[in-house]
Amino acid sequence: MGSGLSHDVQQLISKRDRAVERIDQKLIEELEKLKVKYTKAGDLESANKTVELIEKYSAKPTDIIPNIETELVGKWAGRSSAGWRGEYHFLPNGKFYDSSGKWSIVAGGTKLVCRWKGGKADTFDLPPIDGVMSGVSPAGHIITATKLRK
Repeated sequence: MGSGLSHDVQQLISKRDRAVERIDQKLIEELEKLKVKYTKAGDLESANKTVELIEKYSAKPTDIIPNIETELVGKWAGRSSAGWRGEYHFLPNGKFYDSSGKWSIVAGGTKLVCRWKGGKADTFDLPPIDGVMSGVSPAGHIITATKLRK
């Protein structure tokens, strides 16, 4: 992962991610069965709603926001649970405005990693929700970034 978290914490997060993927896959399988049941019964409204749920739980962030890189470019107000306040300024080339590091999208489009020159990295969950990303700092503090309007 390279997020600056300890190996033990990285393993726990990976284990959690795999468990969620298995749960979502099981949900999709069960929803597919219900879709067939509703279709055979002529209940097209329920079948269509079930299809929407299948699409929702099958989608990856890059499916939801195909050009997520474009969505990230710009200024974001940053905060941490430790009291830090600052600004992230993402450039389209994967760098920061002040050349303090680089950013990249990893884990199948589900994580944004901000790598600093000193080797540490902030990690955010993607996609942003209503212009806000949350994640964890190298020290394990909760961090948020809120998109600043132009």
